[in-house]
Amino acid sequence: MNRKKSIWVKPVATLLILGALLLILPNRALDPWGLFNASKLVTLIFALTLLQGLGVLFSHMPGVKAGALLTGLFGGIVSSTATTAALARQSRQTVSTSKNSAPIETLKFLSATAAMLIEGLAVLAIGATEIPHTVLLIFLGPLLATSVLIVMQSRRIDGAQINIADTEFRILPILSLTGFIIGILAISKVLQLSFGQSGLSTLTFLVSLFEIHGSLIANIQLFEAGEFKVQTLGNLMALSVAASYVSKLFLVYTLGSKGLAHRTAKLTALILLSLVLSWSILFL
Repeated sequence: MNRKKSIWVKPVATLLILGALLLILPNRALDPWGLFNASKLVTLIFALTLLQGLGVLFSHMPGVKAGALLTGLFGGIVSSTATTAALARQSRQTVSTSKNSAPIETLKFLSATAAMLIEGLAVLAIGATEIPHTVLLIFLGPLLATSVLIVMQSRRIDGAQINIADTEFRILPILSLTGFIIGILAISKVLQLSFGQSGLSTLTFLVSLFEIHGSLIANIQLFEAGEFKVQTLGNLMALSVAASYVSKLFLVYTLGSKGLAHRTAKLTALILLSLVLSWSILFL
């Protein structure tokens, strides 16, 4: 089979299977605690799979040389953490060989985190029913700030274009994410019963350091089950985003060049400020 055609097979087959599951799964909780709604969980996994599939497919389109922006964006759709780690390692190699790499590296970082925020916004919009629109600001505020920074940074690139990194749609991470979410739901319930909301906040922060979307989906499931109110959901969403940026900064500082670390620290501070402002609206 032609490779350009074969890249469609896995994404389409996975989406068809998930779509079939949505038709047969009951839209109700299946466990005694009312936490695990299989239909809603599959809906959220479907949304993330669609975003990842589109990212991979677009990156293989003939003649696509969109440069740093699309490289970071599509890499971020698959995994913003992995993209940041790869970018950080690469920055140490290019710092001595290319004086023009700084704007491209910074743009990759911003677009990868933008992809993370877009996925989080999609998960929240699709997974949570009857929530105030102000909760969406947890993602919209930082996304708007990131978009402005992307425009400013892209103007510093003098027409340089690079090929998008070769990516491949993978089913295993989707299955791992599903098991990951189920595990988080179970641990969340235990911590909530043992330590109240403080235990849930601690788990959210620690999990989001490594996998923000699993944490988001698990907390949305808890909210839908009536475990806490909208205000707590907003707090947990904001905590997840903040933790994700903390982990990315850690990767950049430990794996990347000093120049990249300095630039991303300043940009991240601005994005986190927008997060704080967006989060404060929930209290108005």
